Amino acid sequence: MDQVRGGSGERGGEAAVLRQEHPAGAAAHAARRSSPEIERIPDPHIRARWRKAATGGIAADDLKRSIARLTEMVERMDRALQDAPWRAGEEYSLADIDIAPFVQRLVRIDLFGLVAARPG
Repeated sequence: MDQVRGGSGERGGEAAVLRQEHPAGAAAHAARRSSPEIERIPDPHIRARWRKAATGGIAADDLKRSIARLTEMVERMDRALQDAPWRAGEEYSLADIDIAPFVQRLVRIDLFGLVAARPG
């Protein structure tokens, strides 16, 4: 199974290489990454997904499904914005402010192209 690890935006690129090339390094890194922040996630299914991603990478098929869901969401927003300049109508509102973190996350994970490629 293909795994997505590291990438141009990952801090500590050397750590990514260590995880990939040395099983002992991967185990040590996994132990550090199962952080208290992950353990505080209340939903056990979401917590397990985060722990798995932090300790073993993300399967390519899972990543493809996630990108497809993001693309669907951006397409729904794009359709909604065809009738008005802002999410809730003619005026800038909390609905537009609410979406800002989502757009910022797309920038951080190098998927802003899903939004940038759209007219507007």
